[in-house]
Amino acid sequence: MSWITVAKKDFQDAARSRRLLALVAVFVLFVAGASYFFIKLTNAIDQQGAEQLGVLLALSTPVGTFFPLIGILTGYRSVIGERESGSLKLLLSLPHTRTDVVVGKFVGRTAVVSLAAIVGFLVGGGVILTLGAPLPAVDYLAFVLLALVLGAAFVSVGVGLSAGFSSENIVVIGGFGLVILFTMLWNVLTFALALVLRNFGIGSESFRDGTVSFISALNPQQAFNLAFSTVASVDPNGAVDGVWQQGWFGFLVLGLWIVLPLAFGRWRFSRAQLA
Repeated sequence: MSWITVAKKDFQDAARSRRLLALVAVFVLFVAGASYFFIKLTNAIDQQGAEQLGVLLALSTPVGTFFPLIGILTGYRSVIGERESGSLKLLLSLPHTRTDVVVGKFVGRTAVVSLAAIVGFLVGGGVILTLGAPLPAVDYLAFVLLALVLGAAFVSVGVGLSAGFSSENIVVIGGFGLVILFTMLWNVLTFALALVLRNFGIGSESFRDGTVSFISALNPQQAFNLAFSTVASVDPNGAVDGVWQQGWFGFLVLGLWIVLPLAFGRWRFSRAQLA
């Protein structure tokens, strides 16, 4: 398949440019540092009754912020960079379709992020065990896999924007604007929406609560937490009032955030004029 060739080349280019090595270093420092900081802060190694999932639940917030940022950084120049340099025309002159380019770029960039993240989590797990904190192996593996899916979702956003627009400024503003929206502003906006609905008396109380919780569930960061709560058998949200508060919905949202940006990018890219 042609997209495999594109993905393989993209991965090899990352290795040759030492981008992969830099990402490995970043992930190692992040995961190991965050784990060490949490354990020392809470004195987890001195608490015999510490919650088994304490470290993982504490890591979920920084991971939910860090992985979207790395995903966007890795994917946003995947297509538009080659478009600006002129190498995209050469790539398309080979037996590759535009769909092959979009899918191959996504797979290649996701592989780069995933490999670096796996190394980082291996080192982070070693730090946790070295400090004597509890680390349930199955839950940690589930946490790592879901973190990779979250990273892939934002690589997809970056690649989709990179393929869908010809202006790097639009790609940068759109990509990093989404990171800020999902990691910093989403809860503020949903809270503001709840106030508006309540102050203007729009709908019943159950309707208002359901609307706000549904919109909250569309955030990929929230979807990551919801999916992990299912596989790790924890319930951070209390009672479940709608299907969008069930664990499977978190997996669905993450899947859609992988598929839809790529579909958008492919649709726009297939109609673009490569002047």
